[in-house]
Amino acid sequence: SGINGGEFSMKMLDPWEANFYVLTEAPKEWPDRLRQIGCEAASMKSNVVALSDVGVKTRTAEDSAAMGNFYKHFFKAPITVTENSCMVHFSPAPELHQTLSFVKDDSCPAYSDLGSICFYLKSRDAFQESFTKCMAAGIVEAPSTLGEASASQEFVVRAVVDPESKRELLPVRNVVRLAEHKDCLVI
Repeated sequence: SGINGGEFSMKMLDPWEANFYVLTEAPKEWPDRLRQIGCEAASMKSNVVALSDVGVKTRTAEDSAAMGNFYKHFFKAPITVTENSCMVHFSPAPELHQTLSFVKDDSCPAYSDLGSICFYLKSRDAFQESFTKCMAAGIVEAPSTLGEASASQEFVVRAVVDPESKRELLPVRNVVRLAEHKDCLVI
């Protein structure tokens, strides 16, 4: 029996056993829409994988909380904090709930380029407010104006940073999209 309500699941580790992925089947209605999602670069072939929870190891419980506070501060995402972890909740529609979990783990490797994650904001007001906050903090990678971000319904944040000190906490790009974006599965 699988986890997360599915019939099947598979746990995969990278060759260094630094990261693991739990794979489950997509809901029946999603495979065709998943396959139609494009890439960040038009020159790349899509290899989309839908993730509903991503777990990130952290060195300390304080780092876990600080990373969660990044999403709470810049995107008004609700967070659930425990003694050694922080879970960030994104829910642009009742059918889609994405979570990002930061968990203290003594085996946490040194971070390198962790690629990118994508999440959706429910309203245009929340999207615009988040872009404005991120731009003021100097963490927007692209586009350079609110008008361009609103037109494309997405912007990219270069890394997870401490909202107060602006210290980089996690080298992962955040692709932030409005729920009305063409690649959102449920809107």
